[in-house]
Amino acid sequence: MQGWDGARAVASRLGGATGQSECRLRAYLDGIAVHDFDLDTLRPDDLEAIEIYHGPSVPIEYSQLVDPDGVNPCGAILIWTRRD
Repeated sequence: MQGWDGARAVASRLGGATGQSECRLRAYLDGIAVHDFDLDTLRPDDLEAIEIYHGPSVPIEYSQLVDPDGVNPCGAILIWTRRD
């Protein structure tokens, strides 16, 4: 995922009991999961809201049950477009 200023959101590395494991931030556009989404395809004027959640604060409807506790260790970004 790439931001407006060219910054990229990349996979983060979280340590676990058995060492390092890959964890990817999940992105949703208008409630639908998107993969390899480029934010540059959206104009700022088209945006209604952006929500950013970390770990257990991800709303259940956007949480992938990654571990037995149902916690998404990485988080999610929810992007909402204007409905004019």
